[in-house]
Order: sequence, then C-alpha cells, then structure tokens
Amino acid sequence: MIKQTSPAPCTTSAKSFIIATVACWINERQTQRIEFLCKQLEAYQRIAGTGRLPFTDKERRQLAVLGKALGIEELRKLPTLVQPETIRMN
Repeated sequence: MIKQTSPAPCTTSAKSFIIATVACWINERQTQRIEFLCKQLEAYQRIAGTGRLPFTDKERRQLAVLGKALGIEELRKLPTLVQPETIRMN
C-alpha cells in the first residue's frame, strides 16, 4: 500500500504574512477609492457653487449618522457638502 503524504501545513509566520499582505492591499484600494471620491466631490462643489443643496430628510439623517461616527475633527479635514458644525455630536 502506498502511503500518501499531506502537504506541509502553512506556518504561522506565513499565514501572518499572507494576512498582512491582503490587509495592506485592501487598505491601499480603500485609500484610492476615498481619494477619488474626495476629488470628485471637490469638482462637484466647484461646479455647483456655494448655493444650498436640496437634501431630503433621509439624506440629512444618513449624513448626520455617518458624520457623527467620524467626528467633527475628521469632518473638518474632508471636503464635504455639509458644514461639519451642523451635525450634532452629542
């Protein structure tokens, strides 16, 4: 009878390396997406001017929830369609 050998198990350091590589790639892709969206938003703001944009109540709520999760200091660093100060942080 022929004895089958199983492949060598992946070592912990190899697993860690693979996980770190995938995490780094995902982070880089997310950063690229965010940069693209920020530039797109900056262009939209320039085209739209300084007039008030007509958001629906649902859109206002969604922006408030997402903005609150980021915090006012982070919002101030980003190009936004809303003023960070209008989002209640309490």
